Amino acid sequence: MDRKGVFSDRCPSCGLLFQRESGFMLGAMPVSYLLTFFCWVLPCGILWFYDCFSETLLWCLLIPGILIFPLAVIRFSRLLWMATYFAFLPHLLDEKE
Repeated sequence: MDRKGVFSDRCPSCGLLFQRESGFMLGAMPVSYLLTFFCWVLPCGILWFYDCFSETLLWCLLIPGILIFPLAVIRFSRLLWMATYFAFLPHLLDEKE
């Protein structure tokens, strides 16, 4: 992704095609959901359960967090998706198309 928020089609150093086929990066969505849940929602819920803050504060943290956190981790979730994909299908890593 460049500074304008546009994702590159290929890796600038090795030429690997990022968008393998239509919808390839949709696998990054569940990764983003899992990151959001385990890194934002679950800690907030645990802290609320142990009375570290009120229910009002919980909702004030959760609503903006579940809207902003996925946008902050989109690049990382794409990276994790590609790493998982190529960990199970390493023979496709050599294809430059």
